[in-house]
Amino acid sequence: MNHAGTDTQERVLLQLDNPFWQFSLKVYAAPGVAAECLALQRALSIDVNVLLLCAWLGAARQVSLDTANIASIQDTIGSWHDTAVRPLRAVRENIKTLPEMAHDDVQALRKQVAASELRAEQIEQALLFDWAQALPVRESDGPPHDLVRSNVEAFLKRHRGDQRPAGDLSCAGLTDAALRVAGQPENH
Repeated sequence: MNHAGTDTQERVLLQLDNPFWQFSLKVYAAPGVAAECLALQRALSIDVNVLLLCAWLGAARQVSLDTANIASIQDTIGSWHDTAVRPLRAVRENIKTLPEMAHDDVQALRKQVAASELRAEQIEQALLFDWAQALPVRESDGPPHDLVRSNVEAFLKRHRGDQRPAGDLSCAGLTDAALRVAGQPENH
């Protein structure tokens, strides 16, 4: 019997504080990485969490992703990203541009929205971590540096096709930081 207000779906707890989340916090905080990721987000409308997942899988797990994996990742979190993460980001960014931003209450609301956006991103990363846990173990014999670059490139190619966007969009800082955080050599 289903009572009004009760949910009949099985509830699953996400592992919010997981190795991927910890990796992402450290990599994103590395000098230049946030700017690099945000430039890619602006130019290609990418999901930075997926970009970080590609780097983590290559650096920490030594897993090579293919186009089917990239599509599966997008299927896993696409609706969450579009329904929760992007709208919260848009609200936070739009509030910042309002002339009323000088009011303390408006600033407090923006901080609350920013905290909600970060929580939505953490949930997205937990969903991505669950997806990665289900990957079959198939370690690549390539060097971690090449795996990170290959994974990131496979993801970016999905968004830009075969054309490179104008401007200098690099993932070198992300790659180097990912390898450092994962304890891998930064072979170039």
